[in-house]
Amino acid sequence: MRKIRIELLGALLLLILINLTSCTNHSTYKGSRLYDFGTIKLEDTLYHTFYFTNTSSLPLEIIDVKANCSCTTLDYSKNPIKNGDSAYIKVRFVPNTTGAIEGLLVFEANTKPPYNIVKIEGVVKDSL
Repeated sequence: MRKIRIELLGALLLLILINLTSCTNHSTYKGSRLYDFGTIKLEDTLYHTFYFTNTSSLPLEIIDVKANCSCTTLDYSKNPIKNGDSAYIKVRFVPNTTGAIEGLLVFEANTKPPYNIVKIEGVVKDSL
């Protein structure tokens, strides 16, 4: 009975080790996660591009990008990004109300964790 427990424990540790090793095989990236538009006018249309550099030996793939506001439209790199190359998420923001804004952009990629957040913020005024 003791031998079976030791074998099961060994198998469990092996599975954990394999899982931890596979986690390191997913693409990783570096890049800014926040952009502050500052003080802007209600009638402005604003643009910003987030860039991410693939720091993994595997291709970085952005699967999908969603915004928490209909006032934000997005475009992003659709092709796999090789090690050392850059991906982008282009943001077009058209304010529809005054006050402080905080836009969250969630993108799904072949990273660990698979869901990543970048943020835009600013203050919208009627006129400056």
